[in-house]
Amino acid sequence: MEIGKNAKKLFIPFLLTALLSMSFPAFAACDKPHEHKFLSEWESGELEHWHACACGEKQDIAAHVWKKDGACEICGYSIFSGTYGEITLDQANNFAQTLQKGGKAFDWDQGYQVFCKTITEEREAGSDTLIYRSEFTSDLFTSESNGETAAQALVNSVTSNQGSNAQASVQTKAWYLGEFAFVETNNNEGETEKYKQEIPFDEYLATFAYMMPDIFDLATLLQVCETTYKEYLLSFSNETPHPKYKIVIPSQIVAEATHTLSITLVYDEEKNLFASNYNMEWFYPSTMEGGPGSGGDVSTSYSFLAVPYAGSVKFPDLTSFEERQTNQ
Repeated sequence: MEIGKNAKKLFIPFLLTALLSMSFPAFAACDKPHEHKFLSEWESGELEHWHACACGEKQDIAAHVWKKDGACEICGYSIFSGTYGEITLDQANNFAQTLQKGGKAFDWDQGYQVFCKTITEEREAGSDTLIYRSEFTSDLFTSESNGETAAQALVNSVTSNQGSNAQASVQTKAWYLGEFAFVETNNNEGETEKYKQEIPFDEYLATFAYMMPDIFDLATLLQVCETTYKEYLLSFSNETPHPKYKIVIPSQIVAEATHTLSITLVYDEEKNLFASNYNMEWFYPSTMEGGPGSGGDVSTSYSFLAVPYAGSVKFPDLTSFEERQTNQ
């Protein structure tokens, strides 16, 4: 009898174990394959976008296609978005010191599109009466062609002088290849000029994209913040593969002029410069000694935005451009 009792005690756990083990396939069978229902709205990451199913499955995965405002033309994700946290100047300088040459300038051969706008207005002192206005816009595209840097700038310049009621406009197309700028200009008087001129690429950028030389070097920008401005906000978003750095200068008076500045620099996973968004405003009162105006209040706004470009630069017949000597 004792043996039967012990056998019964052993049999009950064995039966429970057997029943449980038989039940596992039944639970697994509940996770049946289903027909995916993908949402029509895009979901986005830093590198790509996709359509998602509630189960987590993805389809239509593709890389972003950047527009010149930094947003993807497919899904709307902005390369400059992210979660930024405030950091100290020491932390910012430590990050800047890790940047090699590639973190201080764009690799233009990789393909970039740039949009630049500068507006300058002069008004009568203490008044809204406009005296002079100039607007300069440039769309620049870069790529590589047979091992050389290739670029095209589409420039529009409009100036108006209210005193003489005169307005001048100039449209310029300027290509770059083989250390030469190939330039075609047209003005509102119907005059056309075509020429080519040997210049360094940096000079081409400064002339036809109105690009200031040090706006990408984070170390230089931080030094300017520390020595020039009383207030500044430094923030950082360490989202891989695009760490992003932001500088914001709230409106303040520096040497009689009012300055406002916002800069966002985006790097790739190797800390090469990937994208940039730069916006600055100045206001020079007529009372400012040595100011830029002829007695009026002068305001200037400068914006510059650069993001990757997947296309390539197309050239006209370059043999039709006659060389202009440098001393001209």
